[in-house]
Amino acid sequence: MKKLLPAFLLLITFACRKDSSTSVPSTVSNQKCLLLSSTSPDGYTTAIAKYELDSIVTEIKTTNGNEALKWYLQIENPKQFIFMDGDKSLKNAKTRIYLNDFGSIEKEIVVTLNADGVTLTEDPDQVRLFTYNSKKQLIKVESSIGDQGVYKLTYDSKNRLNRISIQDTFDDEIFVYENFTYLDKPKNDNSFVVAFFESMAMYLIPSIRNVYITGYQINSPLFPALSTEAKYDYTFDKEGNLSTVRNRINTYGVAVDTVTPVTLSCK
Repeated sequence: MKKLLPAFLLLITFACRKDSSTSVPSTVSNQKCLLLSSTSPDGYTTAIAKYELDSIVTEIKTTNGNEALKWYLQIENPKQFIFMDGDKSLKNAKTRIYLNDFGSIEKEIVVTLNADGVTLTEDPDQVRLFTYNSKKQLIKVESSIGDQGVYKLTYDSKNRLNRISIQDTFDDEIFVYENFTYLDKPKNDNSFVVAFFESMAMYLIPSIRNVYITGYQINSPLFPALSTEAKYDYTFDKEGNLSTVRNRINTYGVAVDTVTPVTLSCK
């Protein structure tokens, strides 16, 4: 994400709970808790999420000092959304997002507002297409939007995300997310700590948030010095629900250590 990259922003994501929601249910994950907010101990950095249809996040606001990021989704129907960056007006519409039959993202298309100020036109040349395997795990994203290229994802024998390869249009591998480690604990919330493109569509991929990831590295085969190591520690309350996340990021030999309490709503 280019505007802000507080680690806890990645904790606020879509959830598909097995309840009376009219949204498309996900059969990929079993998440009963929704992350509502997170605040750094000094109050400098905050994130707040709001949901509609009981489980679809339609608003994410984060602040980092005086800098703010505001993302919104307008629900056209339970399987179709408009992503807006900045405020809720259609003049800030960026893309239209479509879900597939099992509640994960199918495609994302860049849109522009028409002269009538009400309707949107899709650009067929600026699209992200999402491919899944038989386990409903995302395995490939083909993008002709700003971050053009191909994203390839693999999973281990326990169905945990264990590698992301980002290739450019010339098939050169630009970045690799690898060396994943995990917490051996069942996961019942909608947090996640891996993002690889900038859009609310990122939060519609259940298969990347089915376990607590405790660490990974981001490496660049073309530029070995561009290496980042991320580590996460989790604290849980007496009911076993997530209460605090400690995030340690090391880039260029500079380490940043952040402890973030979170607020959840659980069923």
